Amino acid sequence: MHPCSFEVPRAIIERLKEEKQGQSRDLPLFLIMNALRPRKDISRMITPTRRPALFLDRDGVINKEVHYLHRIKDFVFIPGVFDTCRMFQNAGFALIVVTNQSGIARGYYSEEEYHILTRWMIERFDEQGITLTDVMYCPHHPKGAVPQYRVQCSCRKPKPGMIVGACARHGIDPAASIMVGDKFSDIQAGRSAGIGRLVLVHSDYEINLEEAQQAHHVAESIGHSSFQRWVFQDDIAVAR
Repeated sequence: MHPCSFEVPRAIIERLKEEKQGQSRDLPLFLIMNALRPRKDISRMITPTRRPALFLDRDGVINKEVHYLHRIKDFVFIPGVFDTCRMFQNAGFALIVVTNQSGIARGYYSEEEYHILTRWMIERFDEQGITLTDVMYCPHHPKGAVPQYRVQCSCRKPKPGMIVGACARHGIDPAASIMVGDKFSDIQAGRSAGIGRLVLVHSDYEINLEEAQQAHHVAESIGHSSFQRWVFQDDIAVAR
């Protein structure tokens, strides 16, 4: 079994602090032991120990699409993303990023470079009063150039491993949750994990009619007013 990567924001922050002090150590990688099959009878009841989540792909959803993004200078937030995330946070949702990072397996950048960029992104959310519950990434690709990452894993979307793992780890109710992505693989992963609402947003990737029909909603972006209206005026995002 190969590790699927869970990244805890506070752990990254502590790691970077240690680096500044010359006491660097490896970040833990948590294992998803099994990618559970989607459950057909998941209750939509939200309890104090089982809350909804807004699952977000990163590139094309949180930031503008840049192929194999790994440098801070190339990271541009989608307009309105902070406002939308704040609305969900205030409504009681966990905010969880689930991102394929095959650039690591392809040798385009290292996990360390990925961690540095992610730390910077988390800090920008913190400055806006927004806490990311988790940032999860898959560094694998079956045809990767780096041997240790050249694997068939259960976490790379469209497989649901990252989402299933997050639900188990954070007490998430998948049927009451929302998945937002800019590619059909995001929708497939969300559906396989039993996520209740699936949203496609426009980016550099073309969305065809067949793919759009698999989503519950198609929006210009997560920060667009049409997405916010769809979620909150229709009482979709109401955590109890």
